Amino acid sequence: MTTPIEAHFSLKWLASAKNALTYVFVLGKRMATLERRVTELEAKMAKHPAGACSKCGELAMRVEKSWPLTGTPPNEVRYEEWKCKECGHKEQRAVRF
Repeated sequence: MTTPIEAHFSLKWLASAKNALTYVFVLGKRMATLERRVTELEAKMAKHPAGACSKCGELAMRVEKSWPLTGTPPNEVRYEEWKCKECGHKEQRAVRF
């Protein structure tokens, strides 16, 4: 037969085990959500990689020139000039920081 003290500690242990399992399941759900988001972003990057030329579609765009950061800290921008090594197409891109 269990004493009231033993019953009290066993209930406390069950409550802490339940909290721990709930925490583990929440972390598992969060990890699954993050993994899904990463795979979606990877799929988007595969369709539109940064080095792809908008004219010929080759992965030959390279940064030819970049300018220093402009703007105030929450809205800093750096402009870059990209050139395709295949077709010679040039474009200017703004990179936000």
